[in-house]
Amino acid sequence: MSLLRHSWQQGLRIVWRLATLPGRREPVQAILVITSDGAKGSHQDFEGFHALLTDRLTDAVDRGALTGPVPAIVHLTQGGIDFEEYSDMFDTLNRAVDHARDIYGAGHDEVCIDITAGLKVFSIAAANVTMNRKLIFSYINNEGEPQYYDATIELGALLGKD
Repeated sequence: MSLLRHSWQQGLRIVWRLATLPGRREPVQAILVITSDGAKGSHQDFEGFHALLTDRLTDAVDRGALTGPVPAIVHLTQGGIDFEEYSDMFDTLNRAVDHARDIYGAGHDEVCIDITAGLKVFSIAAANVTMNRKLIFSYINNEGEPQYYDATIELGALLGKD
């Protein structure tokens, strides 16, 4: 497995940053993962990523660097999906938000969608899923630093109304 090939190291960075944010109200309960299909997709490497992430999080809990239990790591796309198909991405991301709310009781302000996959369609779908829902989306920039956004739009401002 090549972690560099699919930039899984970026996934590790964002999980660590979100799990260790100062002032967290509660520990991260779950990390929901969507993988891509195809010859260059991330789907075939998920098991290696799962094992590595589980090992790192378990170590962090054992050392006291992370409070609470090791978060569940849930693979939501058993066959992988095409990250270039907008409706598939949009529907899958909405299902992920519903899963977080239904299974883990997460409020909208407790859900973050990471768009570090870097594909435009994926990023657009993620931003649209977060729009006006108090969800945030994040990505790791080229310097390896997490960036966070809340996609909120006020239609009155677009229409020239205050």
